[in-house]
Amino acid sequence: MRKTLAASVAAGLTLHVAAAVAQTVAPTVAPPAATSQAGTSQAATPQAGAIQSPAALTPTRVRGSVEQLSGDMLEVRDRAGQSVQVKLANPVTVLAVIAATEADLKPGSSVGVASVPNDDGSARALEVTVVPSGARNNPLDGPWDLTPESRMTNGTVGSLVTTAGRIITVNYGAGERKIVVPDDVPVVTFEPADRSLLVPGAVVVVFARRAEDGSLGAAAVAVGRGSVVPPM
Repeated sequence: MRKTLAASVAAGLTLHVAAAVAQTVAPTVAPPAATSQAGTSQAATPQAGAIQSPAALTPTRVRGSVEQLSGDMLEVRDRAGQSVQVKLANPVTVLAVIAATEADLKPGSSVGVASVPNDDGSARALEVTVVPSGARNNPLDGPWDLTPESRMTNGTVGSLVTTAGRIITVNYGAGERKIVVPDDVPVVTFEPADRSLLVPGAVVVVFARRAEDGSLGAAAVAVGRGSVVPPM
């Protein structure tokens, strides 16, 4: 059955927050802290064979194209040309990335914007994702791995000025960031989808976590629908 947007929200997915992907996985109970003779708390040492909590895993985004999906194992050819194996959760959250309309980007819109710094202290957008109404968007402003200098700003559009391109101010709770959005920058949104889109050649961003043994697991995948390439 096709997932509803409400189900995706319940899964706790926010495209631009790696930590949100971990929230789609049931947390494990941490062992109680041990108390030293001095009365200070010390973290208990995990026992051998203990299940790692999602927080203990390293967030990793795999960008590339699908080579094959066999059962729950997704094989992706990444941007470096390497074949990467990712074990998908069952069920896995799949979101189709689609083009947004010009009207979607307006004051009050919930957005995630990947950007790089300009010399004047503002930022230049590399992509804009408009978060659908009702979907959770965790406010943040921090480093992002799209390019070496890129940042991700999640928040609400406060103002929008249309000149040569658009200039938006994104309020992320602890502050705001002025971001120039050139006309050629992709502006996308997303909608619920399912595994049927994970076919060979489909362009994806897999929101994975790397375990200590090097294996990758993912609870969420963004996949381009039609000719749209996920830009985040």
